[in-house]
Amino acid sequence: VRTADIGKFIIRGASTSLLVFVNGYFSNKLSNLSSLPKEVVAGSLAESVAAYGEQIRHHLSRHLPLQTHPFAALNTAFIHDGAFIYIPEGCKVSSPIQMLFISVAAKEGSAVSYPRNLIIVEEKASATFVESYIALSDDVYFSNTVTEMFVEKESAVDFVKIQHESEKAYHVGTMQVEQAGHSRFTAFSLALGASIARNDINIAINGEQCETMLDGLYITANDQLIDHHTFIDHAQPNCSSREIFKGIVTGKSRSVFNGKIFVRKEAQKTDSKQTNKNLLLS
Repeated sequence: VRTADIGKFIIRGASTSLLVFVNGYFSNKLSNLSSLPKEVVAGSLAESVAAYGEQIRHHLSRHLPLQTHPFAALNTAFIHDGAFIYIPEGCKVSSPIQMLFISVAAKEGSAVSYPRNLIIVEEKASATFVESYIALSDDVYFSNTVTEMFVEKESAVDFVKIQHESEKAYHVGTMQVEQAGHSRFTAFSLALGASIARNDINIAINGEQCETMLDGLYITANDQLIDHHTFIDHAQPNCSSREIFKGIVTGKSRSVFNGKIFVRKEAQKTDSKQTNKNLLLS
């Protein structure tokens, strides 16, 4: 993979805050992190264990229910690399941080990758993240990804996932978000590629006065199948959440949206709304 191959996949403003992974492994040659503040940690999860092992052990898989997410359990069993991003307390990152995952078919056959991403945003910090999954050719491969994110008190996070895999590929993605009090978290999922794709998005609201927005768009054609399974857990009172997913389905393709908002007994004065609209073109 060359730098010229990935230029069209880099979003505006992220060319110098870019982490690139090839078949799940961090590529220092293709990445560029020159515009990030010095106090921000961004790079390979595998290489970060030596310096940040305590933080990684404290957060990794601590809140992800592996018993009910078998693909996340499979990812955990085969962890080899992924992104580790740490935004320290009070840090405001102006440029979006993009994680670009490229899949390339292996010479001896199909490729399988298990990227594991860990993102920690400390108190009163803010950042925007873009997680992109792309292919340079129409190959058969399997991507099984897990992203764990911790949004601490009074922090603000915007997160975008773009799934534009090969239409012969298979993609399963799990996102687990832990949101602390007085924080804001917005997420958008754009699903376009893969023969079969599934996105599990779980958000645990563990503090009061939180704002959560979860939006998505999926466009399917030919024989594609694209699923979204979302779960927003209101565990504390006085929080709000909004969820809107829309789909455009054509050809012989199919889509699934399974959204659940769970309001616990103690989560009084919860303000929550969920909407799903679809356009069937055939």
